[in-house]
Amino acid sequence: MKDKKTLYLLIPLVLIIWGYVGYKFFTFGNEDEVIEPIRVGDIIAKEEALKRKPELSLSYKDPFLKNIRNRSYIPKTTKISKPKKNEPKVNWGEINYNGYMNNSQKRKKIALLRINEKSVLGEIGNQYNGIGILKIEEDSILLKKEQASKWFLKSKN
Repeated sequence: MKDKKTLYLLIPLVLIIWGYVGYKFFTFGNEDEVIEPIRVGDIIAKEEALKRKPELSLSYKDPFLKNIRNRSYIPKTTKISKPKKNEPKVNWGEINYNGYMNNSQKRKKIALLRINEKSVLGEIGNQYNGIGILKIEEDSILLKKEQASKWFLKSKN
């Protein structure tokens, strides 16, 4: 008997709640919207607020320097200049580095050079027309002539 009493009480309560939800759902878009008129004074006030820039108050102590008293400590730096090497001016001529190949038998790199319009294949330590090969890299080569050495970048042709 107790279950029937609660059933008779809960069914009308559920119907009322679902009726309220359905009413809100179907009347959602039908409300009359009131549009407030825009006043010219509001537009001008907003534009002036955008033009104004805030001013920062920087009259407080630095929190990171609270334990340090007013010291204007500027470390003294002295420039030590390296002695310049007096390398003699050398006329290298026209040198183009075109890359390198790996020699599978000797396990050495062979550079592909063009020295004064002559194609040259060279290994590290060899000399051609007084120009020695010191180091071969993928994108550059180090050459030596007389007492001067110079890096040449790989040609892009």
